[in-house]
Amino acid sequence: MLSAIGRLIGRHLTYANVVATLCLFLLLAGATSVALTGKGSGGTDVLKTKARVELDLGPSGENTTKKLYKDGTFKLKGLCSTTGLPAVRAQIQLTSSKNHSSVDSDADAEEDFGPGDAWTVAESDTNAQPVTTYASSDISATAPNGHQLTGTLGAGGNMSDADCIFNLALVG
Repeated sequence: MLSAIGRLIGRHLTYANVVATLCLFLLLAGATSVALTGKGSGGTDVLKTKARVELDLGPSGENTTKKLYKDGTFKLKGLCSTTGLPAVRAQIQLTSSKNHSSVDSDADAEEDFGPGDAWTVAESDTNAQPVTTYASSDISATAPNGHQLTGTLGAGGNMSDADCIFNLALVG
């Protein structure tokens, strides 16, 4: 019985199978390390939030908003509006609960904002025609307490599956 099992294992114990098993073990060990520590190899930041959010105008065509992301300091809100045009505009606005926060994005930069201030950090193009428009923006926001929010945001209007679509890929 044992010799039969030995022959069976011996036939399948090849260099390729051993290397493939070793690579699989190393891959799983690395993924477990990232999952437990929240850090990739070398201490680099990893993706903490990735989302796709769909938002339609209200039943009578009224503007709508939706919270996209919130942590202890920063909040991202999606706005879907018509602004009186047949086209739909999608915007992502950033707010901070801390005074003297700063943000730098492809759309805008501000060195000093806080509660009550809202900065548009991603916005789809506005067109007089109802055509699909999409824009993305890299952002980096910092609060005085050192808290940071960085990543890439996307906003699209007149999309096929929703009036507005928002994409978030945030790292931390």
